[in-house]
Amino acid sequence: SGEPISPEDRQTRMACAKEHLCNLAELAQKEGATVCVEDLPRTCLGNCSAEMNELISAHSALRVVFDTNHLLGEDIPTFIRNVGSRIVSTHISDYDYVNERHWLCGEGDINWQELYSTLCEIGYDGAWLYELGFGSPNTLTRERALTCADFVRNATEIFENRPITVFGKRKQNLGMWG
Repeated sequence: SGEPISPEDRQTRMACAKEHLCNLAELAQKEGATVCVEDLPRTCLGNCSAEMNELISAHSALRVVFDTNHLLGEDIPTFIRNVGSRIVSTHISDYDYVNERHWLCGEGDINWQELYSTLCEIGYDGAWLYELGFGSPNTLTRERALTCADFVRNATEIFENRPITVFGKRKQNLGMWG
């Protein structure tokens, strides 16, 4: 889904995407694979639960990769509940609800305990895949690079409903592309 997608082109692009997703799902089924459609930000296709549900309606075998960093216009628990059991994988990172940032959980504005409990509520049992690097992105500062132990600690704090250790401090006045 390239962008920007104008409102006038959106339905045509959705129809085209659904046709191709259906074809991909058919091919994947023959190979014993699953096609997962990822929610995307801004004007991209699949930027809310309604569009995700429309896209995956193209074939009963299609599933969803929930990218926590991409929802800019819908709250996370609503998205999770609306897409439900079709979510089979995650991309985990935090952000400021202005644009995707790929920060460690706790460095942005997501309520991680609420997100995790909502995933549990729908019976999610898929992977918890962090989608960020060890180094500090240009949108925040950290005193040091992250380690594997930091990721383990972060996930444990979320899963055990404990306060999250924050390593980074976001830079001021980031704007959309900060």
